[in-house]
Amino acid sequence: MLVQIVRGTVAQPEIAVSERLKRLAEVRHPGICEIVLQQTDRRDGRRLMAMELPAGRPLDQVGDIFAKNHDALSLFMLNVLEALSAIHERDEVHGNLQPAFIMIGEKNEPRIGGFPMYPVAMISREKAGDEGIYLAPEQWKGGPVTAASDIYSAGLIFWELIFGRLPSGLAGAKNISHSRPGRSTEDTVSLRALTPQDPLFPFLEHLMGMTRGEPENRPALAPLLACLRDIRAAFERSAPKLDQKGDTRQCLLLTKDETLATLVGLTMKEFGFRFQRAWSYREIARLSNAEPTVAWFIDLDGFQDSMPEIATLGMKEAPEVKIVFLATSFTRELAEECMGQLANGILVKPLSVPRLVQTLSSLNEEPEIVENEYLFPLRPVPGDTGGSEQQGNPYHVLFFECGVCRERFGTLQLKPGAVEYHTADTDFCPVCKEGIVPETYAIVVCPSCLYANFAGRFQRAAFLPETIARFLEESNLEDRVKASHDLDFQNERTLTEGVRSFDLAALCAKELEPLEYDRLAAGIYLKASWMCRRLGKPLMETDYQTRALECIMRLYHPYLPLSKRFTSWESVREKLKPGQELLGERAVVVNGFLGAELSARLGLDEQAEFYFDKVLALPFLSRFPLLARHIHAAHRKFRKRRKDPTENVL
Repeated sequence: MLVQIVRGTVAQPEIAVSERLKRLAEVRHPGICEIVLQQTDRRDGRRLMAMELPAGRPLDQVGDIFAKNHDALSLFMLNVLEALSAIHERDEVHGNLQPAFIMIGEKNEPRIGGFPMYPVAMISREKAGDEGIYLAPEQWKGGPVTAASDIYSAGLIFWELIFGRLPSGLAGAKNISHSRPGRSTEDTVSLRALTPQDPLFPFLEHLMGMTRGEPENRPALAPLLACLRDIRAAFERSAPKLDQKGDTRQCLLLTKDETLATLVGLTMKEFGFRFQRAWSYREIARLSNAEPTVAWFIDLDGFQDSMPEIATLGMKEAPEVKIVFLATSFTRELAEECMGQLANGILVKPLSVPRLVQTLSSLNEEPEIVENEYLFPLRPVPGDTGGSEQQGNPYHVLFFECGVCRERFGTLQLKPGAVEYHTADTDFCPVCKEGIVPETYAIVVCPSCLYANFAGRFQRAAFLPETIARFLEESNLEDRVKASHDLDFQNERTLTEGVRSFDLAALCAKELEPLEYDRLAAGIYLKASWMCRRLGKPLMETDYQTRALECIMRLYHPYLPLSKRFTSWESVREKLKPGQELLGERAVVVNGFLGAELSARLGLDEQAEFYFDKVLALPFLSRFPLLARHIHAAHRKFRKRRKDPTENVL
């Protein structure tokens, strides 16, 4: 039990204190410590209040838990605001909300105590020290203390939990960064701890409103609660749907062989897959539609459907599923047919457990053809329907911290859900709704040092101190200033700003990571060509495709086989420059294919055929079924165009 004894003052007469405590004593909420006693000592007029002392740990000691787990943080924030709502419903305020007065239980549930008898500051700001940081500005001025004052305090607490420190520029704030003086709270937001992919991200705008200095400009509790409840629903929808054993990846087996079903089922469960057996093609299609499915294991014995028919069914019912065939006999014709249908493998019965284990390991490959993180960094929040039609302007301001000079700034970016795409062109360009050119804003440019990179990479840069020092030298900065043409990259962009942003990104890649320049610049120039295509600039598109192809050819050269067989990885390492990173198998496939695709688009048909032959002969191509299907489809289009030059199928 916590006891507080205070004498009434002229500013807060006895009757006002008594009425406040009576109202607070009526609050009943699991997140609020109850007032168990409140009375006046008749001898000296002192007011006594006894409050429940909750069990648990102070919020200061468990902040790291919420910083690492935004699911738990969103629930904590919702519980705190609901507790404040219970106080405000009694026409009262807390008046001194701060981490020291919030205890956290075993299940991370908050319990709020520390009610002051007087909700206004009774001492000066300087004497209050750190304990006064969380009070709203109006509480120091003697102004009316309202629900907005509690919202301000809660906003600072939430801010500190998310970003690890209080907003820069806050008077008396702890752990203030070395930001330039005079910058507002909004100017110093860092998204390092809160990325746009996070379901908690939509609360950022509300959070910034909660910490505004003027109480009339702060949001009310109702929209804050509504936003957090939507976020809680998004977290729940995005959580994996676990069965009783915790498995989340479904594999289906179609077989009439009981022994095979038992062996495959037990092995799948041991390796973390959820196993289900189907008895017909209709049932395997139904099970695939019911839950996300990783792979089909099809026993060809006892079923009449051919491999092409099964592959067609798989593409129709579960386009991302991987298909593994099982058969008693193994022939060259069967193997060729299996490869022709881009199956993930063929297992010969009686089944070898090590071979099955190897196949299950290959199922962990990411089933995406195009990696869109750096082009579309703002993915829609689960359950969010706020597309561009509903929100009007598809752009909003996002705040970044430069990965080189640590400058913080705001820049225009696409809103979550503003871009919808369901397919891709043969060179991986996502097909979007006309009128939206996402590439124009794909590159973020620091206004201070002119460092430029894709939004998804911008804040994650990790360079050596000497590399950064060299990059920030006046002579190198002059080159970037010339390339930028003194344009404004933080506001609305036209084709000019879009083009210059990609040129700046390529220049930065050359200065900061010269050994990886070809790898980085190839992606930069490729996406710049997509932008020019959307804007109807064919000559500029061709120019960027040419630059991308030059980088890809240099990058891919060490991986080119000397004969029909892929060269060994030891031989590849010998051809790389000292310090240059080895490409993964998937990257080898992608870059080899882009060499073929861009050659075809530039009319270099013989060179395109050369690269197509090389990439289609890669021994690990079959490990990436979706990518392999995409490459085969692009190759068919290319051959069709060569056969009939009048038909444009690219």
